[in-house]
Amino acid sequence: MNLSQNSLRAVMESEQRHFRISVSTTARQLRLQVCDSGPGVAKPAELFEPFRSGTGHGGIGLYVSRAIVRSYGGELKYKVSGSGATFIVEMALVQMKEQAE
Repeated sequence: MNLSQNSLRAVMESEQRHFRISVSTTARQLRLQVCDSGPGVAKPAELFEPFRSGTGHGGIGLYVSRAIVRSYGGELKYKVSGSGATFIVEMALVQMKEQAE
């Protein structure tokens, strides 16, 4: 939810307003991608640091989001792109055992 809220705020400042969430899976992994046409990330190296300045908010949203995803064995990444911002959440898929009837 934090990723989508950040992206929606970012596109509100843009002339071109594009926001996309996509999901893909393999046999072992789910990949959720959030892309926007906002101004992008000025300092990617500081992106997941807590209490970042210049966010206009508390500066801990991405830090907490990454911690939550990691607590489930996944990863939250920022992908450098030509414009806007792209964030990727990767999570392992778990096979459920069929219950005997």
